[in-house]
Amino acid sequence: MNRCEFFVLSSDLEGFVLVINEALACGAPVISTDCGPVTEILTGELQQGIVPKQDPIALANKIKQFVHTPIYPSEDVIDKLSFSHITKLQLKLALQ
Repeated sequence: MNRCEFFVLSSDLEGFVLVINEALACGAPVISTDCGPVTEILTGELQQGIVPKQDPIALANKIKQFVHTPIYPSEDVIDKLSFSHITKLQLKLALQ
C-alpha cells in the first residue's frame, strides 16, 4: 500500500473496514463503496472517495478522477492511525 497510486474497496458489505485504515495509515488515497462504517472513517475531504454500492459506473468514474486528482489523507489522519499513536491510546486505556 505504501507504493500504490490509490486503494479501491468495492465491497457490498464490510464490518470494521480495517483495510481502509491500513491504506490511510500508509498515506494512500482511498476509493470505497458505501459498504459499512466507511462514512465514519472517510470524513471531510476524504469522503469524496465514497461511491454508492452496486454502481460500477460511479466506481469507474471515481477511479478515472483519482488517476488525475487523488485525494490524499492529511498528515493528521496518518498520524492518528500510526502504530505509535494507537499504542499510546491502548496503554492509556489499560492504565485507567
